[in-house]
Amino acid sequence: MEKPTIDELLEQLEEAREAGREIDLAKLCEPWPELLVPLRQRWERLLQFQEKFSVDNSSSEPTRHESTAEVRSKLQEVPDRLDGTRIVMQSELHIERFHDRGGLGEVYRAVDCDLARDIAVKLLRPDRQSQPNREDFFRESQIIGRMTHPGVVAIHGMGETIDGRPFYAMPFLDGGNLRSRTAAFHRQNPGPLVDDRKEFRDLLYRLVAVCKTVAYAHSRGIVHRDLKPENVLLGKYGETLVIDWGCATQVDRDERFRVLGERTLQLSGVEGFNSSAGLTLRYASPEQLHGSKPVGPESDIYSLGAILYLLVTGHSPLENEPDERVRGLVLRGEVPPLESIKTGIPKALAAICRHAMALEPDQRYATALQMADDIERYLADEPTTVCRLSLGMKLTRLVRRNRTASLILVGTL
Repeated sequence: MEKPTIDELLEQLEEAREAGREIDLAKLCEPWPELLVPLRQRWERLLQFQEKFSVDNSSSEPTRHESTAEVRSKLQEVPDRLDGTRIVMQSELHIERFHDRGGLGEVYRAVDCDLARDIAVKLLRPDRQSQPNREDFFRESQIIGRMTHPGVVAIHGMGETIDGRPFYAMPFLDGGNLRSRTAAFHRQNPGPLVDDRKEFRDLLYRLVAVCKTVAYAHSRGIVHRDLKPENVLLGKYGETLVIDWGCATQVDRDERFRVLGERTLQLSGVEGFNSSAGLTLRYASPEQLHGSKPVGPESDIYSLGAILYLLVTGHSPLENEPDERVRGLVLRGEVPPLESIKTGIPKALAAICRHAMALEPDQRYATALQMADDIERYLADEPTTVCRLSLGMKLTRLVRRNRTASLILVGTL
């Protein structure tokens, strides 16, 4: 028997349905088991579509399912304006291969068959199917879907697999993450930090983008709570995306964030965060590790400082310490200074990192935008708010700004 196409099988199902007969999909696909799942998906989509546009027959005539042709005919009667109506957006996604796994979900590379574009599909992990985890997954999709910012990944749509696993689709970036990019830089540039290398300055510009994305989230009343270099995706064309908002929580906004004019993001359906999968030890703030202290935007700023620590030194804070000691060292503010890990670190960068990672939340940058501004000042060879320029630093920056004139001057001596 020649293998039929999905469309041919759909025609058989529709003819049987119009005749009042039921066909067992599994039995129909018994000779070709690989067709069962895609056929079931297409058939369910067709039934949903027909249900949306079916006629309400209130007469005594027997109920009859409309054919696809009749549904199309009904569409001709839809008025020009659709104000107040609901329409259904459906896409067929083809999962290609596994890409990565996190604490709550796993990501697959896929293709949107309708638009012929590469996408990523994040699903709730098979071993995380409890109701609290499902609620956390739903909250994450709500948070991402309701934030509009270039640094927050856009959601194309949501759904459930045949076996009931929730998922959402998003763009696929194939440029690695901030940790892998940082590791590559320090592997190629061992020894003292050369802070004027283009690759290093690009890392700092990426962190500026992360700070601004986090500042936007804070302005909407959202704290990420699991910022780390692995959660920063880098695209080939300058894209910098903060991902994995599964640990995010909603907080009350104070005046620092209201002045920016953004509206508080209101979550619905789920009250609070349930999963214990979050919190990355070496990037978590002291108040997170303490457990009984409130966690607000200042906690994210500490994590941003820890990311800067990695960019500058090539090592996570307390990287060589055993996990059982890290908590106590962080709670006491005993993270080794950057200068003890790597030489050649500019004082301004060390000061920015130290200020962001201050032990007490009220001693850190007031907002992530302030931290971004200080890094940009450093990149522009301007004084930062946390470091005074010595005479030597001023001369170094003067030479950097005027390389050609400096070379001419040296040549005449």
